[in-house]
Amino acid sequence: MSTEAWALIAAIVTMAVMSAAGIAYTRARRQTIEDFVSARGSIGGMTAMATMAASLLGAWILFSPAEAATWAGVAALIGYGIGQAAPIVAFTVVGPRMRKLAPNGHSLSEFVWQRYGRAMYLLTLLIIVLYMFTFLAAEMGAIARAVGHVAGARLELTLVLVGLATLAYTVYGGLRASIFTDNIQFAIIIPLLIAVLIATLAHFGGWTAAFDTVREENAALLDVTQLHGIEFGLTLVIAILAANLFHQGLWQRVYAARTDGD
Repeated sequence: MSTEAWALIAAIVTMAVMSAAGIAYTRARRQTIEDFVSARGSIGGMTAMATMAASLLGAWILFSPAEAATWAGVAALIGYGIGQAAPIVAFTVVGPRMRKLAPNGHSLSEFVWQRYGRAMYLLTLLIIVLYMFTFLAAEMGAIARAVGHVAGARLELTLVLVGLATLAYTVYGGLRASIFTDNIQFAIIIPLLIAVLIATLAHFGGWTAAFDTVREENAALLDVTQLHGIEFGLTLVIAILAANLFHQGLWQRVYAARTDGD
């Protein structure tokens, strides 16, 4: 059996295990509709951190930052890093405030309706739906391409498998199941990323040697003062922060935290 076939089998098994774990976790607990939608007051600080990170950092990070770095350089990578961290920092400020203003809420759109009326509510809802559609399309596309590169699988097959596996536990268990699987993924992916970084540096012969080819081909990419790189990096920070303020999943997790400190 080829390496690609084994990789595809491993991907399918992983999806099946994650779905089974999410369903089993839900079956072991009684939950109300409120638990299904918001999991209100059910998670502590470490769990909140893990699920926020897992929600923000999807398979797209394998492609977008690397692609941006090919023309905007290191400044683009820094912009992506700050941009991805900015929403988490922002929600530590706006999250507790929203919990005080709308303690029984579930989303930003509900607060907007009560505070600014139906017109602004509809506009906010439209932005949320548009952003979440874009976010989902980007994430699903990135996962499909990642599996395709490793296993040689067709994009359509991967999209169907990932979609079905995710729907299996989220439709059954709601937000609680999603948070549970987020924590498993976070616990697995972070060590794997560290291992990949170490293996990559070892393959190229160290941190400095890893950038030798870039220095030879286009040394300007390593210059953090490069103007168009800085402009693009700042654009990323603003765009990612602004977009994620309309991330429905993050607002749900604001209400899932036990306390404002979490």
